[in-house]
Amino acid sequence: MDKSERVSTIDKEEFFKYNDRDFKVKFMTDREKTIIAIATPAGTGAIGIIRISGKNARDGVNRIFSRKLTAPRRMEFGVIEAGDYRDEAMAVYFEEGKSYTGEESVEIYCHGSYALLNGIVDYAVDNLGFTYAEGGDFTARAFMNGKMDLTEAEGVCDIINAVTTAELRGAFSLLTGGLRARIEEIQQKIITARSVIEAPLDYPEEEVEEETTEEVKKRIYEIKKELGELISTYKSGRLIRDGVSVALAGKPNAGKSSLMNALLGYDRAIVTAEKGTTRDTLTESYVYRGVRFNLTDTAGIREAESLPEKMGVERAENAVKQADVTVIVIDAGEENKEFFIDEIRKKACGEVIVAENKIDLYNKEKEFSLGVSALKGTGTEELKEAIFKASGVGAVGAVSLNNARQNAAATESYSAVLRALDACDEYTLDVVSMELYEAFTALGRITGITGSDALAEEIFKNFCVGK
Repeated sequence: MDKSERVSTIDKEEFFKYNDRDFKVKFMTDREKTIIAIATPAGTGAIGIIRISGKNARDGVNRIFSRKLTAPRRMEFGVIEAGDYRDEAMAVYFEEGKSYTGEESVEIYCHGSYALLNGIVDYAVDNLGFTYAEGGDFTARAFMNGKMDLTEAEGVCDIINAVTTAELRGAFSLLTGGLRARIEEIQQKIITARSVIEAPLDYPEEEVEEETTEEVKKRIYEIKKELGELISTYKSGRLIRDGVSVALAGKPNAGKSSLMNALLGYDRAIVTAEKGTTRDTLTESYVYRGVRFNLTDTAGIREAESLPEKMGVERAENAVKQADVTVIVIDAGEENKEFFIDEIRKKACGEVIVAENKIDLYNKEKEFSLGVSALKGTGTEELKEAIFKASGVGAVGAVSLNNARQNAAATESYSAVLRALDACDEYTLDVVSMELYEAFTALGRITGITGSDALAEEIFKNFCVGK
């Protein structure tokens, strides 16, 4: 057996080694149940959809539908009769292995009366032996049947909850396996690195070419580089998914509330000539270039005297500390403003922009770095563009980590790779292989190759019923 064949054999062994059986044990019990749920939201609608998945899906529906479902993926028109509930409907049957869940499935399309839909589901549970599906049950079955990994499942949830085009793009990338493919590429490099270490150790009788420590280190440095690049996508991925938090900070009467209204395009914040009108934070969202920006108006930062004022200032400073981007709003006519700007910069953890407001009131000849007039609407588009650029969200790629769970696993994998590099200089190569094992395992938690019931349940509990 030559070296290439040896590596291939070890690859397969490694992949099987990392498969956690906990999922399968639980699933073998649950899969005996045929689940049913309404897949469309509550309310008035023209069409309602009922989803059924499990080994008795077709036989059960055939008992209440006037047309027998025989051919897969063919829509049949007939009449549903479920006790007191009767309606013209269409139904389609999906054979095992070729459905969303990977199980035999049926979808029923009827009128969107929620009373009708609930009546059919209740009848099916009481008379056909079906079980009410809980949130995420269908997608969990798809995961457990190997139809998708955890990142793709998260993509399903993100698509359902997306409100902007950027969120949709990020979710679709997850759904179509973009992140999974990237993870698998890195995992394969880890496996290859381990194989060249372990093959000479496990098969000393074979003539397997042994790599030097420096050659192994070169492989690990490449893995480290790719993991670092993946981790660097987390910020942009998170911002795409959750939106960019933007805090408007400044002195009282700088025009923060007016500027918030101008950016939103409607009057949301109360605006008066009296100082200290805003005493609490107020958050609303707008969409710019397909990205959601969560804009927070804050109380004027000043030396407060009363308790409500102090609480308002404290919340304003906390908003600045937590914001991805802070816009310091300054009265364009104010002198000696550098000290105040520097003080806010010190408190900010994200990027900072200075917007000089009320430029319509001052010398038209004066130049402003970023001048706006909240009253007239002048400069608001330029400010939106500046916020967009400061957020860094424009650098997001097609594949990114987009939640804390994924980032934590990737970071843990990166740490294990660093330990593997250290081990190259301090220990034998079998220790290096052990650290690479940890790196592989941590990455596997992103896709669910190595996971636990608790991890899967945490992800799927956020799904709506019917998905």
